[in-house]
Amino acid sequence: MKVKIETLYEDDELILINKPAFILSLPDRYDHELPNIYHYYLARYPNIKMVHRLDVETSGVLCIAKDAASHLHLNTQFAQKKVNKTYVAITEGLFQDQSGSINASIRTYKNGKVGIDKLGKKSQTDFEVVTTYQAHTLIKLFPKSGRTHQIRIHLNYINHPIVGDSLYGGHPLFLSSFKKKYYSKHEERPLIARTALHALKLEFVHPKKLEPMQVEAPLFKDMRASINQLNKHSNPSQES
Repeated sequence: MKVKIETLYEDDELILINKPAFILSLPDRYDHELPNIYHYYLARYPNIKMVHRLDVETSGVLCIAKDAASHLHLNTQFAQKKVNKTYVAITEGLFQDQSGSINASIRTYKNGKVGIDKLGKKSQTDFEVVTTYQAHTLIKLFPKSGRTHQIRIHLNYINHPIVGDSLYGGHPLFLSSFKKKYYSKHEERPLIARTALHALKLEFVHPKKLEPMQVEAPLFKDMRASINQLNKHSNPSQES
């Protein structure tokens, strides 16, 4: 894997990185040759275990344990909902409420698809509006459960899909859609070529030191550029 991965924190027990988009957290079940974080670090740390995962297009903070004891301790924190996760996303539409909770059960079906289903597992995602634009909203999200695709499914459920998330109703973000007098000699490309979702912050207790930790991952260039263009051309109003 040629891409350079930023280390946010590292010690003898764990390593936290800023995962780029388009890299798997774990090996693909069908194609083990696809670039993934686990194999990238396994060459240097033979006992590593992934504590959690991010979707392939999602960037941001990812935690990796270097030994079985640390992995167990961190997994227990996740299972007991003692880990606080903060995400940031660019979504479609304008929110009526500046903060709130999305509560909708999520079910994984036998064919592997995931969706809202009253027979599924209870799932909660809290949100907080950061900036409102003409037709988009920058929000922070705080998932209280850890279902597959939870944030993406929940935002689509309330009719605010994430920009670029074609699987759950999102559309590409084009500069021409909000910049007045837009002109280009070339075919226009989206400002961000992926789901506009970033795992911003992780808060947990260190598995050995037993001290509270807070690790934050800077936004990548594509997210920063998209937000900058919205701030510049889409009449933003700060909400928090």
